[in-house]
Amino acid sequence: MMSNFWKTMRFSIVVFSFFYGCVGPPEPDHGLIENKSVVVNDVSAFSFLMRNDRHTFEEEYNFNFSNINPNNTLTSSLIISEYAGKDTLFINLYDDNDQSVYNYAINGNYSKIDNFSLKIPHKIIFRGNNFSGTIDYSLIVQ
Repeated sequence: MMSNFWKTMRFSIVVFSFFYGCVGPPEPDHGLIENKSVVVNDVSAFSFLMRNDRHTFEEEYNFNFSNINPNNTLTSSLIISEYAGKDTLFINLYDDNDQSVYNYAINGNYSKIDNFSLKIPHKIIFRGNNFSGTIDYSLIVQ
């Protein structure tokens, strides 16, 4: 007959093995969680990064730029990679009067660098419908 000590030890080992052997979801190897945006919005730069998998979304951000004068230019960089959808991704920039400054309509892998000097945008809206791919957008005050 087994003593209480050994019964307790055996039970503890079984319970410990069960919990120790359980694992959570794997860590993303690209550093991004699917369908969640990463945004940096400060006085001289804005950055938006999102990895999507059949994701429908609309996200709006007001820029936190300060000390912008007419001599400043804004440089934007847009990279769409791993595109695997059939719908169009829309990115719209607006001035402080909600007038359109610049619009992107993307339906494939894409990369572009632009300079703005006439109208300074004050907000941006990202719209995707069942979008799959990675969005990497940056806007820098120079």
